[in-house]
Amino acid sequence: LSSVGPFEHPSPSCFRWNRRTLRGRKRAMARVSRITRPSRAAASAAIVAVAAAATVAVSVVATFATSLAAVVVVTDHRTPRLLVEGPLNSAARVELTPAQAKHVMTVLRAREGSALVLFDGESGEWSAELRRGIAGGSGKRSSRNGASGGSGICAHVAEQLRPQRVETGPRLLFAPLKSKVLALLAEKATELGVSELVPVLTEHTEIDHTLGGEEGIRNRIFIAACAAAEQCERLSVPVVQPLVTLERLLDEWTRDVHKARTRDGDDAGFDAVAPVAPLLVALERNDERGVYAWPLLTAARGLERRRLPDDALPAVLIGPEGGFTTEEADALAKHPAVVFVSLGPRILRAETAAFTALAVLQAVSDEAAA
Repeated sequence: LSSVGPFEHPSPSCFRWNRRTLRGRKRAMARVSRITRPSRAAASAAIVAVAAAATVAVSVVATFATSLAAVVVVTDHRTPRLLVEGPLNSAARVELTPAQAKHVMTVLRAREGSALVLFDGESGEWSAELRRGIAGGSGKRSSRNGASGGSGICAHVAEQLRPQRVETGPRLLFAPLKSKVLALLAEKATELGVSELVPVLTEHTEIDHTLGGEEGIRNRIFIAACAAAEQCERLSVPVVQPLVTLERLLDEWTRDVHKARTRDGDDAGFDAVAPVAPLLVALERNDERGVYAWPLLTAARGLERRRLPDDALPAVLIGPEGGFTTEEADALAKHPAVVFVSLGPRILRAETAAFTALAVLQAVSDEAAA
């Protein structure tokens, strides 16, 4: 028996030890249960709270997604808008140029059946549907903005969205600038509602020879004006006139003044040029040559009160960066249609002066129409 272990032949003391150990363990587990019971309750409450918060969050996200989808549907005004050859009607088929097709299909990622908006400057604005294939025998090929040529993409015109209206904005006369600034000037002038863009050659005008001469200048202006008209939802593109010298410009304006005075009588003062279009000339400084420059806002409101006819739209002449020469300034001062205006106390760059003048004229026109 001495070789038998105590657990094989347990003694009463061993049983007592086991009972004491078991009771101790039970008491320890009871204490742990009493300590952790509040923690388990708190954890359960936290789980319930998290589940409720998750439910609310899912509901909020679903509501936001629904409202966002509704906003996208309602305010989706980014339909591609293109300038094409006219006239447009509900049976027209217009083939896009390669440049237009690349912009619509690659940049804007439009697909067959996508909506388009077309305008030609004469027939108003029309909705259309994008289709693959040539326009057909009765179709037209767009070549006004971009290189001409077949693209295999055409637009099926559906219905008219807006009728054509006449642009009654001012005419902008300016000395040609460098290529990038020239494009910027044409773009912003189009957005500000000009009806004509007239490049004027002065003594201090610096021609950018990279544009390719007079025709290159005109094409650069026209391309920038076309792109701006598509973006700003105009119904027409400003008329881009060929390059003209300041002397010839003033001679043509003089003939118009003589015709008007023969018809309406000879007056004096600020109203003498009516109904001929007044020529607002922006001066760099108000005290250079003894001439008075009206504040532009005053002159613009005066022209608005005179209610010029539609064919006598006001014109704004912005000189070159070097300013007018003494001879040019004297010729302008003697001209009966010229009204000198001031754009403020600071010397502005040519493009800044043009934007300022057009913005003031647009604001006064909107004020009078309100």
